[in-house]
Amino acid sequence: MSALVPRPGQLVTSRAGRDKGKPFLVLRLIDGRYAEIADGDARSVTNPKRKNVRHLQPHTVVHQGLAEMLAQGRLPSDEELRAMLAEALGTAARSGGASEAGGS
Repeated sequence: MSALVPRPGQLVTSRAGRDKGKPFLVLRLIDGRYAEIADGDARSVTNPKRKNVRHLQPHTVVHQGLAEMLAQGRLPSDEELRAMLAEALGTAARSGGASEAGGS
């Protein structure tokens, strides 16, 4: 089950709720069961969405710049996060959009 838990900086897609199908980046994990996610647009860095990790589809793409920034305790601006998300989506598209978990 630990393979399904996303890491900070990782690209995820919402699998449930009204944001279903939308891409986000993980800002932090809460007790390994919930993740705070944001896209810099509908969900800002200052008001991230708390989502059950079972409702997220993790992708193999991790934005290293964001992961390092979060590890240092810094948060990006919404503008920076939008750029990071666009970069992560481009990387996912080039790699075939592979995800870590099988579909369900």
